[in-house]
Amino acid sequence: MTSKVNGIAGDIIACISPMRKTMRFTLFFSIIVSGALSACSASETASTEQYIPSPSPVVWQGDAGDDFATYLNWAGDRVRAYINPLSSETRDLEIRLSLPYERGPNAECDLKGSKKGVVLVHGLGDTPTHMDSLAEFYAEHCFVVRNVLLPGHGTRPADLMEVNYEDWVQTVEFTLLDLKQHVDHVYLTGFSIGGAVVLHLAAAHPDISGVVAIAPALKVGFSVFTTPTVWLRNWVDWADSDPRTSFAKYDSMPMNGIAQSVLLAEAASRKICQDGLRIPVLMVLSDDDNVINSSHASRIFERCVVSDASRLVIYQRQKDELIKRDRRIEINGQVPSANMRNYSHRSMHIAPTHPVFGSRTVNGCALPSDSSDLCVRNDRGHDNEAGFFFDRRTYNPKWQQFESLLESFIEEAAL
Repeated sequence: MTSKVNGIAGDIIACISPMRKTMRFTLFFSIIVSGALSACSASETASTEQYIPSPSPVVWQGDAGDDFATYLNWAGDRVRAYINPLSSETRDLEIRLSLPYERGPNAECDLKGSKKGVVLVHGLGDTPTHMDSLAEFYAEHCFVVRNVLLPGHGTRPADLMEVNYEDWVQTVEFTLLDLKQHVDHVYLTGFSIGGAVVLHLAAAHPDISGVVAIAPALKVGFSVFTTPTVWLRNWVDWADSDPRTSFAKYDSMPMNGIAQSVLLAEAASRKICQDGLRIPVLMVLSDDDNVINSSHASRIFERCVVSDASRLVIYQRQKDELIKRDRRIEINGQVPSANMRNYSHRSMHIAPTHPVFGSRTVNGCALPSDSSDLCVRNDRGHDNEAGFFFDRRTYNPKWQQFESLLESFIEEAAL
């Protein structure tokens, strides 16, 4: 993994061009996708291909007997054929960041005894590289890791016009069922809509050993804005149509992409609470998250997640009444530095060493390196103070603390 990270980091450094994105009427919808992130810009303007769906099928339609390797070949062929890169110079890098993959436990692992596996699921508009830090963690802890690519992702934004949330669930469930044939204990880990997918599946598969849901999209943003997207998608194609400025994620978002996230959130919430989720669950939330409704997610945890081995960790806001009601809830009120006001939607599950979103990359504040102390990370809008720039942190500066949280959860879930 280290050599992969170093290689990607070198490619990124070669094409990084700091820039600042203008806030517009479409801000709310771009926040829903994954926030304002400027990782790299290209000298060429991306073609209009990103607004045209690629040829069908966009969704994996495997035959009986197909395994995960067959899926990887199919997904890889689609990404290589239909990706809409920033430029020809970044094409190979963007393909590498977009491909789903499987990796085995690290070489030093003792593979005697029971085998563990995990399925990783990214968020809306993202790619598997967003889950690379977690893949590294699980491989170090002797898991077989499968990092999937959700249908409609990794190619061009318009492909999200051709999918529904059941396609996302189906792809992850296929991966889960195939993995069960190779390991003794299976875990699911998802971020944002990926978190909603894994919770939805956990309710249907009680033999899963544990679920990690990071900022799960069990309710998307503010319903007054997002719920109408379910019927707007029939008349309006695009919620947000921006020029390409980033790789490893979409800058534009079809209305259907947000609508399917809303429908998934509703379906997952119902499924979890239908009979109560008895599988151990680790849910991690930021109380200042502007993308998902963290209060709704915490209520779902309290009412519908019934396992004593489950834990809810909330970053930032003090909620003493929750702690008094449920001993499984923990508040982490630490702000790691003066340059970080709070934890953003995506700042919990990505390590500082990540080659695209880590501490040594340009992700947000368009500042020269010697002015980085003027960049204040804040997820409550852009209420700039004089002399400071506000943007969203894309990595967790307390990564070792987060790893310890995962380790303790896995140990408790295995009991």
